[in-house]
This record gives sequence, C-alpha cells and structure tokens, in this order.
Amino acid sequence: MTRSAAFTQYPLLAAALFAVWPAFAQKTTSINLVNVGGVQASVTAGTPVVLSGTGAVSPFGNATVNFSGSQKQSTTGGTGTIQGTFTFFFNRLDTFTVSVSPQPVSKMTTLTLPGSITAGTGIYSGATGSVNYTFSYTGVTPSSGMFTLSGTGSITVGKTTTAISLVNFAGSASVTNTLSGTLTASPTGRVDPFGNVTVNFSGINSRSSFGIQGVLTFVFNTNDSFNASFSFIFSFSTSTSLPCTITGGTGAFRGATGSLAATLTLNPDGTFALTGSGTITQPPAGTPVITSVSTAFGSSYIAQNTWLQIQGTNLTPGNTPAGGVYWSNAPEFAAGRMPTNVGGISVTINGKPAYVWWFCSAATTSFCASDQINVLSPLDSAVGQVQVVVTNQAVSSAPMSVNMLAISPSILLFDTTGDSVAQHTNFSDLGPVNLFPGGPSTTPAHPQEVVIVYAIGFGLPTTSLVDGSAAQSGSLPVLPTCEIGGTPANVTTAVLVSPGLYALFVTVPGGEITGDRLLSCSYQSATTPAGSLIAVQQ
Repeated sequence: MTRSAAFTQYPLLAAALFAVWPAFAQKTTSINLVNVGGVQASVTAGTPVVLSGTGAVSPFGNATVNFSGSQKQSTTGGTGTIQGTFTFFFNRLDTFTVSVSPQPVSKMTTLTLPGSITAGTGIYSGATGSVNYTFSYTGVTPSSGMFTLSGTGSITVGKTTTAISLVNFAGSASVTNTLSGTLTASPTGRVDPFGNVTVNFSGINSRSSFGIQGVLTFVFNTNDSFNASFSFIFSFSTSTSLPCTITGGTGAFRGATGSLAATLTLNPDGTFALTGSGTITQPPAGTPVITSVSTAFGSSYIAQNTWLQIQGTNLTPGNTPAGGVYWSNAPEFAAGRMPTNVGGISVTINGKPAYVWWFCSAATTSFCASDQINVLSPLDSAVGQVQVVVTNQAVSSAPMSVNMLAISPSILLFDTTGDSVAQHTNFSDLGPVNLFPGGPSTTPAHPQEVVIVYAIGFGLPTTSLVDGSAAQSGSLPVLPTCEIGGTPANVTTAVLVSPGLYALFVTVPGGEITGDRLLSCSYQSATTPAGSLIAVQQ
C-alpha cells in the first residue's frame, strides 16, 4: 500500500485535520465426537511477564524492544526460570524476533546467554541469526520491575549478513500475579458425519482459579476446519464437562456457529479422551463473515468510543465503488447525529449500534485486502467478551467475540511504515519531507517544539458524552505520558477534538537527533503499539 493510498483509506484523518464441500444453503447438522483422544496436554506453567523498553540496534538505528513470556517458579524453592521472545521494532513494518529458551531468573539477576533470531517482518522478513545478550532484571514490586539489555550478534536477511549490537536498551517490566500456563495437545479421531479430524488444542491454565480457557480447532483437511472456544473450572475427578461455543472456521465452515457439549476424561496411562455432541450451522454462500476486529492501527482489543477496523468476506456489496463509501452524505448529520447505517451496512457491538464511517470491497478497491468496515464503537462501559455483528443489506453475519477493555490506545498513522498523524501548532502537517509525493507537503518537527499527535482509544474525557452525537469534546482526567526516541516527552494537553479522536500536545525533547524517531504514549498502564514514528530535524 502506498502512503497516499493508506491516507485515502482513512479520510477521517483529513476530515479531522482539515476542518471441499460445495456451495450450500444454510444447514444445521448434528455432530458427534468419535474416538477423539491423545496424550495428555503438555503444560508450560508460569507467571506472564511483559517488558517494554527502548534503545538502538547498531547499525540499523533506534528501536523499541518488547518481551513477551512467562516466569516459572521453582518447585524446590530455588531459582525459577523465564522464557519468551524479544521483538525489536524499528517502525510498524520492520521487526525481528529473538527467542529466549528457559533461563534461570531471580528477583535480581543478570543473564549472559545466546538467543536465536527466529522471525522477522518488513525488510527483516525471513531473518535468521543469533545474539549473545546480557539481560539484567531488578524486581521493584511483586508485579513490576526494571530491565536493561545489551549484546552483540549477527543477522542474515537473504544473502546479506550484518554484525549487530544492542545498545542502551532499558525499560520497565510487568508481571501478572495470576500463575498460569500454556497447554497444547493434538488429539485425533472423527467428527461424524464430517469424517476424520485432528483437533489442535491451545489454552491457558489458570492456577489461581483452577480453570482453563482456550480453543479447540477441528481440522479436516488443509481447507476445512472449525473452532470451538471453551472456558471451565477444573473438577478433581477423571471426567470434566467442557461446554464449547463454535465460533467460525475456514473453508466449508467459514462463519459457522453452534455449540458442543463435550466431556474431557483423563486416563491413568497419561492419555485423554474427548467425547460429546452438538450442532453446527454452516451459513449459506455469500453470508457476511467477520475474520477480524481491531482498534484502528492498534491491537485486537477494542474499547468504547474508539475507531475500529472490521475485516472479512461478504461484509460489503461486491459492486461497492472503488475507494469505498463514506458517511459524508448521511442525512443524520443534519440533526447532529452520526449514521448507524450507510449504504445498507450496519454493525452492532454488544447489541448496540456502532457508527459506520467508511467501507470498501476487496473486489473493487485494490488497497483493501479483504472487505473492510471502519466504525466508531458506541458508548458502553462493558469489559470482557462482547459480540460484533455485521449486517450487509439485511443479511447478518455470525457474531464474533472480541475482548473489550476500558481503553485500547493507538496512534493514528499515515502509512504502514508507521508515520504518525501529527501537526505543527499552526496546523500544518508534520512528517518526513515528501511524505506524500505530489500531495500535501509535510515538514519534520524540531527539538523543543510542541507538536499535535492524533490518537484514539484513550477512553472517556471528564465531560459527559452523548452517544451518537456528531460533536464531542473534553479533556482526559489524567495526562498520558509519551516518549520520543526513548526520551520522556512532556504532554501538556490531551483533548477530544471530534468523535473518538484525541489531540495530544507533546513537546519534542531538546536532545533529539534528525531522523524518524520512535513515538509511544502510555495511559492507565496501557501503551500504544510499538513502531510509531515522528520525523525530527535539528
């Protein structure tokens, strides 16, 4: 996607800144699990650990490093272990990952160990290599700590190998108090009447509540599978009830719904059996199917009064005009309201109507990889699993369950690389020179300049909002904290300037050097996704 195409895809920014089975009809089938079983699930128990910091990877430049893993306590009272992955973000597109095998760790520890480069994206796609790293961690409280990271190694991309150094990485750590573990298993058997199946199981075992939640994926072949999500409390008998909700799939089961009443039986020889029955409904061809819901430019979590991106198939008409359809001519605006239905497209979240801003069809718009709808979520204080439903010309999708939080902060972007939507205080556009070839001119920020960064998902302001009003205003009750290039950047104002859109007034640190600098903002223990950039010139 070109930078200009990405900007066209999100004209809200401009508006805010410039004023094997054949085709079938719907069918419900009774299903039975037959001889499904295998070896008892493997368990990797531990306390989830998340680290985030900044530094530089020489010679590539400054980077954000995120660590995601778990810390396992020793069963004998000695030192425990930690394992997971470090991911280095140079922007939203270019990253590479270093895996960390189980290593000893205590409240205050320094580790000097090898790690393997196991994945990459963008210019680091297909990366391999190794890093000898030194990781120092100090526990500050039972749920938080500080870390530093340094090291040397090499990375190979294509036929080019480059020596690298990790320089001055430092940041904070958070540790979830709930002891949990990852469980995996792949039993086999049959789902009658559909045939032989492999069941991929993944889930989380919570030791604090003695419960398991996760997903069973029933795989029939390379094309056809369906998912069954579950959550239950352990019983200390050999058999446990495992109620499941069928939540979509692939191939013939795309958009499937239904339920499965299963029973999990643990055997003395270390194997287990899964029995049960239920029903599955396969929608007719052409039914809208949601494949993903996320905060725009953000995570798979959503929040109230937040701009969201919904993707899938058959979500919009196949003859949608190239470039998509916008809400600009909606009659609701004459009454000061936002529309909940544009061109026959509507969305509900937790049963409440969302506000449809724009949609496109993959059949007519080249930069839409799938059908896409952008909406503003309604005012709703619910937290936890909520259901999202898309209706296209009176035909509704199956509900998709999405995790809703109080906030889901994200910085708006001009492009896939990560150039943040920002302005100078005279409201001219901020960015690298020639960010849009042949289009609006952009200029970098200067050290000590106050700039305006546009963001979403920061929750509600101190003022009361009217759900559906086309005008919103107010300030956050507490100012976010931001960093530019790893240096704290003072935030003087955080104000809601239009529905769901916040303007953050941020001062560029005085010592910033010329170039694309990493930008992040945190609010209520949540941080914007790594890799956002802001252009600076001394």
